[in-house]
Amino acid sequence: MPRPEVSVVIPVRNGALFVAEAVSSALAQRGVRVEVIVIENGSTDETWSVIRSLGDPRVRVDRLASGGVSAARNRGIALSSGEWVAFLDADDVWLPDKLEHQLLLAEGDLRFCDCRFMMPGLDLEITFHQLSPPPPERTGTGQHLLRRLLAGPNFVPLSTVLVRRSVLDLVGGFCEDLSRAEDWELWLRIAASGAAWGYVPEVLVDYRVHPGGASSDEAAMQWAERSALLGLEKELRAAGVASLATRRRRAATVNALVLARHAPASWTRRGRDLVALAAHRASWRALAAQAALTVAPTTTQRLLLRSGRARGLGERLMSLQQQQSGA
Repeated sequence: MPRPEVSVVIPVRNGALFVAEAVSSALAQRGVRVEVIVIENGSTDETWSVIRSLGDPRVRVDRLASGGVSAARNRGIALSSGEWVAFLDADDVWLPDKLEHQLLLAEGDLRFCDCRFMMPGLDLEITFHQLSPPPPERTGTGQHLLRRLLAGPNFVPLSTVLVRRSVLDLVGGFCEDLSRAEDWELWLRIAASGAAWGYVPEVLVDYRVHPGGASSDEAAMQWAERSALLGLEKELRAAGVASLATRRRRAATVNALVLARHAPASWTRRGRDLVALAAHRASWRALAAQAALTVAPTTTQRLLLRSGRARGLGERLMSLQQQQSGA
């Protein structure tokens, strides 16, 4: 077989219901030679049987006995042979022109597009970039991307990314110490390396949302962002964005402390959280919120949840749908 242009890496754990559809969407890409590398990552359902029965010579199946999703993706990168590497989560689906449009219509070593949400009970079509808008430009320098990623929410959905293999070899793969925000951390490293980026303003991916998924735990996501920034302190300083990274790290710490407060916490722990907020130069609003959580944790947490500040992506989407329906 000729060398593939794009190696598609699909990690999967307990994804028997969805993985065949994801693989099929990768194999159905028009105008691009692909290989699909599926890494089974400790499943306890029928996933292994499903992927072993796919029966296409372009599909390569490997098994990782231990390690998380980042280790599985890194294994897929190591096995890849294409000039480009694309990532596809096992429960997401590509539209047939996804790769071709990114190769022909975008520039840069890191390319991404928009995606739309798939969620049970969600009848309204909402795209990722309606919630987390990308830069208005369609291409830019690594420095531009780095500053935009540090200034706001992650606008580069993992299953939309196409990245040059040589760039991954340069910066390394996913950080296996992170269980959340690992994609955002990799985009930061790629941007800090100086790699240019390109954006295709089209919906080319269907992104499946599970209300109880990892993205729904916002406090844990904030702690992960903080850990990622601490680990990249040297690189971000060398890239000239140390002050911006410091502000983002402080904000992540404050958000995590406020969102993670639970009623059973001891008075000692609550006091330590207040001190930690003050040490990170929290705003008076954050200090007031933490003080309220210290005095009346159950009531305050209920108010935070009701306001939507501590709700995950799935809950926010449902809330948005209800608002649209009532409009």
